[in-house]
Amino acid sequence: MLSVGFQLQRCRKPTERFGGIYRDVPRMLSVGFKPAARSLSSPPAGALAAGRRGVRDRRSVGPDDAHRARVDAPYGAGVIVDAYLIALGTEAVGPPGRIRVAALGVASLVPGAGLPLIGELDKRGAPLPSLPRAPMPPTAEVQEAVVQQTIFGVPVLAIDRYSGTDPAWVMLVRWDIPEGYTGDLHELALVSNSDSKTRYRITLASRDQNLPDKQIITPITLVWRRGVLPGGTSVSVEVRSTDGTTIAVEGHITGTVR
Repeated sequence: MLSVGFQLQRCRKPTERFGGIYRDVPRMLSVGFKPAARSLSSPPAGALAAGRRGVRDRRSVGPDDAHRARVDAPYGAGVIVDAYLIALGTEAVGPPGRIRVAALGVASLVPGAGLPLIGELDKRGAPLPSLPRAPMPPTAEVQEAVVQQTIFGVPVLAIDRYSGTDPAWVMLVRWDIPEGYTGDLHELALVSNSDSKTRYRITLASRDQNLPDKQIITPITLVWRRGVLPGGTSVSVEVRSTDGTTIAVEGHITGTVR
């Protein structure tokens, strides 16, 4: 149920005719309504009698429950304006300086129906079922994954040595980058005891770099900056002897797995 309020201000005459009732109007008066469903165009008999009697301070006007109104007035205000003569939901403005009536809210209720009920969602009475949790991976595996995914990555060093007379390509050193990660290639270094008899084949990201079949002076160090290689590829160095002469070659690869 909503309350409807209005205010009457600055009546020039001490007595005004308003809605068929003669009454004295105080200088400042505020009235609160609790409207019913039926029309309030005519006041109940009790309200008319109460209007003639006059009400002081705060009191209900009229015995009819369907048209009960709460009236607030200053002390010594004389006769109170009857609330049942105001048309709810409208704003009526009288002549300048006389009476101003403004309805602030309207509510329609069925007599005897009581307060309206506010619906609410159904409440869960039973607790949520406990679902089994997925097993946690081993601690060592978790720590390894955390380290590999840090900004610094995991350093990698691959180093090996070959000594032989094979004229076919032989793997000297290889670095395989795991799937799901990337590899940062830092450095590749080679040294041979016989540069004139040693040939090299280098693959980066599993692609042959097509080095010329010529002598390469060692030791040689190849340095990369921001050499990022995709996962599932490799970096490798293969060697061979040109004429079956014994050669001894060393090579190393450094990098980072992220």
